[in-house]
Amino acid sequence: MLTPYLWSCTNLYSKGKYASDGNFDPNLVSAQVGAMAVLKILFQEEAIPRQSGIKPKEPPAPVFVESGFYEVAGNPFGLREEPRDDAKRLMVVETEAVRKLSEVDATWWKIDVSVADGSKMTGFAKAVWLKKKMVQSNFDEESFAEACLNEARVHGVSAHFLLALAFAEHDGFANAGGDAGRFGPFAMNEEDWTTYNDPAKTGVGADGRVNANLQAAAAAAMTVKLTEAAREVLPDKRLPTSEELMLTRIFGANGLKALLADSQSDRVRDRLSPTVLTPEALEQVFGGRSKLLQGDLTIKQLRDVLQQRLDAGLEQAAELFLKVEPDLVVGPAATASDGDAPWMDKAKTELSNRVKEVPGAASNPEVEKYFEVTPLGRQKDDVAWCAAFVSWCVKTSGGSKKPVAYSARAADWLNNGESVSGPEYGAVAVTKPLAKGASGHVGFVTSWDGTSVKLLGGNQGDSVCEQNFRIADVRGWRMM
Repeated sequence: MLTPYLWSCTNLYSKGKYASDGNFDPNLVSAQVGAMAVLKILFQEEAIPRQSGIKPKEPPAPVFVESGFYEVAGNPFGLREEPRDDAKRLMVVETEAVRKLSEVDATWWKIDVSVADGSKMTGFAKAVWLKKKMVQSNFDEESFAEACLNEARVHGVSAHFLLALAFAEHDGFANAGGDAGRFGPFAMNEEDWTTYNDPAKTGVGADGRVNANLQAAAAAAMTVKLTEAAREVLPDKRLPTSEELMLTRIFGANGLKALLADSQSDRVRDRLSPTVLTPEALEQVFGGRSKLLQGDLTIKQLRDVLQQRLDAGLEQAAELFLKVEPDLVVGPAATASDGDAPWMDKAKTELSNRVKEVPGAASNPEVEKYFEVTPLGRQKDDVAWCAAFVSWCVKTSGGSKKPVAYSARAADWLNNGESVSGPEYGAVAVTKPLAKGASGHVGFVTSWDGTSVKLLGGNQGDSVCEQNFRIADVRGWRMM
């Protein structure tokens, strides 16, 4: 408990105090003003001076890492057609991205030079003309979040997923080098960058891959393709979850299909080789992410790690978006009618019917019916049923014109309907996991203010009811 002698008369203290020596009363409210409250006012009123001469803590020094590229070490030089000084000059190398292809001898290298339009020129240069291009491994996370948010809007993908993917790649945000030539927050290799970077839009060529914010544009375009590929192998061509998208990113669509099959205790290598990936291709995949993919890793272990990283990334995304664009997750009280969201009629009917779980071994058939519209089929009411409730309300009200997979897993609703920038009446809100082993919670938005949102949902206190949740805990808003 925060002691009243420091915190009384602040919003950090409610009750609890020693009535006398050795006699603590948890319900007694202190009438004394706490020392921290007094100190704050004294500082605000400038009644006491702040100490001078105290140096603020220095921020950590930026860490520089190799980008995999080279740059001009001094003056611009002429790229040679052959490895000798008097050879024909092909072009003048100034600020373009340079990649070493091979060493001819101790003096000359064979290199290629990339220019902004994406074209390349191959030739020869002296090693002393070049130096390694170093970049900072840390970057401004809020600026990066804003870049992801902007690119997500352009490409029609989830900004939350983009940040979660970047977080999951390194188990944290980093503009770092990786295995097999991968670099940046999205661990892109040269092939990734060439495939998904559009120089006409980004204005950069090969060397843009070392810029964290510029990678966001390529990652958003990549997510569109990953989603299309994953849907081709998923049941009913439903939208993939975040975990399924990342599995597709690592192993391809056929790898995703194989890893989602039964026997999750199988080793990843055994499931994929040689029927899905050749041994050589599989070694390239494992070599590209050696810290994540271990030789004896089982499918369940891999999926658990990916889900943990993605969940942590989604939580970081919610916090960052709240900083860079507060209007994204807050808004005025709801004014829309149920006609704009017909599933709300169904939800309110269930609310008025006071549907709730039955204590003991029995099960309420009114709860069980919600599961019938999901792939799980009818289940007892001791199975988490918030997502089944949302599925039932949307489907039995006539469904949605937007893509919807009627899932009994809360996190799957992050991929249903379409993303909206913040809470709207009748929208589906998906929170971060609020209980051990859960994927999150899901319900319908009824009202909100600057800090909380009220959800009409199932399995809220074992019943259908309205309940307040922190806006900071919401991972995404979706409109059906």
